[in-house]
Amino acid sequence: MPSYVAYDEKKPICGQAVINRMCYKTEYSVYDIKRIIGSKPTDKETVITIPCEFTHSQKSSLKMAAEIAGWETVHFLPEPVAAAFAYFSETDIPHNSNILICDCGGGTVDICIAHVSNGQIKIICFEGDSNIGGRDFDRALFNHFSTILNNKYGVDVMKTVKKFELKQKCQDIKHTLSVCNNAWIDVCDYVFDGEGIIEITKDEFETMTADLLLRIKNVINNTLSKANMEKGQINYVFQVGGGSRMPMIKDVLENVFRNANRKCLIYPDWAVAHGAALYAYYLKTKEHSSVTAAKKSTISW
Repeated sequence: MPSYVAYDEKKPICGQAVINRMCYKTEYSVYDIKRIIGSKPTDKETVITIPCEFTHSQKSSLKMAAEIAGWETVHFLPEPVAAAFAYFSETDIPHNSNILICDCGGGTVDICIAHVSNGQIKIICFEGDSNIGGRDFDRALFNHFSTILNNKYGVDVMKTVKKFELKQKCQDIKHTLSVCNNAWIDVCDYVFDGEGIIEITKDEFETMTADLLLRIKNVINNTLSKANMEKGQINYVFQVGGGSRMPMIKDVLENVFRNANRKCLIYPDWAVAHGAALYAYYLKTKEHSSVTAAKKSTISW
């Protein structure tokens, strides 16, 4: 029997049946595992990115998990710092520039300020809020629609399996409102024999999430204060994380840093991982003071 196993069924399925459906079920399938069972990573060393506000307890738990996985040396790297390395490596940033990384992910918002001079990047400070992120914007939409469904149609989606469908729909609507002025849900998807739609506009969405935007502004201001900098001293603002696609986040950065160059050149969801890989390479080759083979530079933080 071929060494293929799939885990998306109530009971695992094995062998040729898994091979036959690999083209559309790859993410649920495992194969050739005998080659790596019991093996150790070739490097005894790893870089793991973490939110800025990770506690000592959270770091300890993550380090324990990494050690169980076989890593002997673990380097923790704040996520916005990793993104700063990525942009520094991939972007021609002029000498004597101050840069700010705004990392708005699904669960956290992290800010990093760094200085670039003579081909070197120095991390000045970083700050974050681990209780705000893209999912909070999804939750605002969910509360909006679920309240209307309950009050107007007498349906409490929290007591039905429809809550999962509405959660996914709210995430889709958040994406839609990044490019359109309005979006909606179909009442018939949640109410038996229901008709019509429940609409929301981009302006309504921004109004209901104003407190979240204020919290993001506070993280930015706290980071500037920690760096002992004024807003006008920031030359470049780089956006990271899926949340940075929301126009309201872009507007916040534009309003706060009116004189800075605001860019989102690297695919925002990959910037942190890209920077972590660069930092790992730097650790292995730091005796040569290089981040990439093509760009000589040094990093300090």
